[in-house]
Amino acid sequence: MNRVEELRREAAAAFAAAGYPTTKWEDWQYTNVAPIAKAEFENRPIRGATGGVDGVRISGWRDASGAALAKLGRYASISANPFVALNTARFEDAVVVEVEPGAVVSEPVRIAFHSDSPAAVHPRILVVAGRNSQASIVEQFTGAGRYFTNAVTEIVADENAIVEHYKVQQESAEAYHVGTVQIHLARNSNVTTFSLSFGGLLVRNDINAVLDDDNAECTMNGLFLTHGDQHVDHHTLLDHAKPYCRSRELYRGILSDSSTGVFNGKVIVRQDAQKTDAIQSNKNLLLSKDATINTKPQLEIWADDVRCTHGATVGQLDEEALFYLRSRGVESGAARAMLTHAFAGDVLELIKLASLRTRLEELIV
Repeated sequence: MNRVEELRREAAAAFAAAGYPTTKWEDWQYTNVAPIAKAEFENRPIRGATGGVDGVRISGWRDASGAALAKLGRYASISANPFVALNTARFEDAVVVEVEPGAVVSEPVRIAFHSDSPAAVHPRILVVAGRNSQASIVEQFTGAGRYFTNAVTEIVADENAIVEHYKVQQESAEAYHVGTVQIHLARNSNVTTFSLSFGGLLVRNDINAVLDDDNAECTMNGLFLTHGDQHVDHHTLLDHAKPYCRSRELYRGILSDSSTGVFNGKVIVRQDAQKTDAIQSNKNLLLSKDATINTKPQLEIWADDVRCTHGATVGQLDEEALFYLRSRGVESGAARAMLTHAFAGDVLELIKLASLRTRLEELIV
């Protein structure tokens, strides 16, 4: 039995034992996945369309190097998250991106997945950034109709590696999307990840990072827009396991109509992680009296020589700012759009890929 077959068997057993999470689980109390559990979907294999550049090797798991294959399934836990277990049990192939040691990749690696009803698909991505390498990865999820996407991405940054990762979720208005991004950082590595969520009916994103050696740095940025009856849940975890590490987290939510959102951001500082520097910020803008957000920033600190702060706000458009713009002749709808763009700009201005930033700015209405 090869390693992947063994992973699948273990994951299937883990999912059978745990089942789908319910709202009685603390981490799922605001997100009811019963519609996914009850739905009948046809399991289909899926292959991502990829664009590669020099210094990067892209393959399926069967053609990946032994060093990369040994990392597949090593970081995303099948015991901590039933959806990770489900993905691991059912994925047919994986997109394995290996960035060569020392490679500085100027163009982003783009991976696109498109689904249609009534499919259940389980995309799997593994990114291994070699020592002293630099690369950008863009994942995009789109589709048509009613379907279920259950994606898992593992990002492994070796010593001194720099990775920029963008996940753009633009699923159909009827789709279910559950995704996990699991990041592992070695000494002096630097990983920035963006979760950009604009589509889907029921969406859950888990983004986890372990800063596992000295001087690692991780930045998590997120922006989500919800309309109609959409529900989008972000759960993040920054695990400072070693000293002298730094993390920054910036999430913005814009909610309208009767949509709902969740932000649960947790920072853990282990006992040995002295000199940790961690800052977390979550702000949410409600454009409707019927829109709701549940936000819960958390700090769990076991070290005594650290600098850690967090904060969360929920508010509406500034009436004084609206009045100011109206008094200058700006039409009401345009004034609201200007202030909404400014709110989202905190995250959008951090996107280094100009074409992606421009495309996302057009979605802010």
